[in-house]
Amino acid sequence: MPANYQDLSQESAALLLAGLYDTDGTVSKQDGRMSITQSSREILEQIQILLWKFGIYTTIHKIDPNIRPDRKDKNPWYDLSVND
Repeated sequence: MPANYQDLSQESAALLLAGLYDTDGTVSKQDGRMSITQSSREILEQIQILLWKFGIYTTIHKIDPNIRPDRKDKNPWYDLSVND
């Protein structure tokens, strides 16, 4: 994310968000909920601010991974989901 993400035009913000959701976003087949998951809460907070530019409000949830003994990454993940 650029350091000046808050200063992006609405068009530039839309293009950035489209790219982020294209690579890391999901839509639930069960309820149509749109979300994006990252290991960095800070990145999701920046995405959240960009979404506010469009009047889209979101919630960030911490996800504790199911730890398997052979899993190298034991850090939590964060999920940003669009509010209804």
